[in-house]
Amino acid sequence: MNRKHSLYLFLAICFNLVVAPVVYAASGNEFSRTQAWSLGLLGLGMVALSVYLFFVMFVPEKF
Repeated sequence: MNRKHSLYLFLAICFNLVVAPVVYAASGNEFSRTQAWSLGLLGLGMVALSVYLFFVMFVPEKF
């Protein structure tokens, strides 16, 4: 169980390596790199929470 969470965290950080530069480039240098990373992680967290809540609403038997 703990390895699964570690893997998900690792994959989220790796995916943020792709998302953070896109956010940084789209902001037109209004954000620092730290803010771009934070916004990328916030966006990933929001998408993950949305997917989780979608499954909880439509497949409640699993939970």
